Amino acid sequence: MGLMPNHLDIFRLSVLPGTRLRETAAGLGLDYQPDSPYRVLAAPGFGGADLDRAGRLARSCDLFYNQGRAVPWFALLLSALELTPAECFDRFADYLDANPPGEITGLQRGFVREAFRDGPNPRQGEVAADLASFFGCSGALAEAAVPDGPPRLGPQACLAGFNHDPEALLEQLGAGITELEDLSFMLPPLPCEAIVYLRQGEPGARTLSAAEAGLLRGPGGEGRKALVRALAGDGIMVSEA
Repeated sequence: MGLMPNHLDIFRLSVLPGTRLRETAAGLGLDYQPDSPYRVLAAPGFGGADLDRAGRLARSCDLFYNQGRAVPWFALLLSALELTPAECFDRFADYLDANPPGEITGLQRGFVREAFRDGPNPRQGEVAADLASFFGCSGALAEAAVPDGPPRLGPQACLAGFNHDPEALLEQLGAGITELEDLSFMLPPLPCEAIVYLRQGEPGARTLSAAEAGLLRGPGGEGRKALVRALAGDGIMVSEA
């Protein structure tokens, strides 16, 4: 995890027929499924309960880190919480067990808020939630995927909620301020909605007034069309429909 991979697959070993591992499995003390997918059931010093816990961590990692597109901000979260990656994934798995299923970004936002709630500076959780919103949306747009939760405004834009001005947040990140504690002190609370967009392949955010957000959420009309044209003048492409 220290190498910050773009994607991390964790899966149980399969003792495949015709492999050297299969030939030596008995001598290695491996217990495995006799039929496909031939997965290991237990190994010396690593029993079934350990493998089940490892599988739980793997599922938590895939949801939070891979599907949740947490690569750009995961190290910031670990540093602020003083957790190892495995400890963080373990706590996220506990959070999933205690809460109803939902869209990925919403689960991330709820988890980070809870993680900081009882600490000396709970506002760090609000900043982390904003990072989840921004990078979740911008990552989905870059992958040409449907953003998980926020409404799509076109191929290169979506609408998302924030606890702080996302433009100010990105400005601080660009200036090298990357500690959640520092960001929480430098960003005044400002609940708002914003367009997360791609412009020439680069992600950005444009904070909206309540009136602008209402136009984009509502049905089409002259007001919405005028706003869409104004956004296009800034290089932010939003569908008129």
